Amino acid sequence: KLRDEFGYTTLATTAAAKLAAVCTESGNYDEAIKEYAELIAESTDNPLSETDVDPSLFLAIGSAYQLDGKTREAKTAKAGRMRGISL
Repeated sequence: KLRDEFGYTTLATTAAAKLAAVCTESGNYDEAIKEYAELIAESTDNPLSETDVDPSLFLAIGSAYQLDGKTREAKTAKAGRMRGISL
């Protein structure tokens, strides 16, 4: 709900990243991957964004892929090349 109503705020982004981290830690890799992918997409698709995508998001999604046994996707994500991956 926070992301839906206040997605433009830093607080919403931080909360979504923490949710994704908790999902990874609890073994819910699909949900973690989904959350990280949304964060990356929001950063890359926002023409008003003045910053690049936080590189730690690529590392985090890559780690979630790797823990889920999806090695190819993990390598691609960690290299910061998310566009070719279907989520």
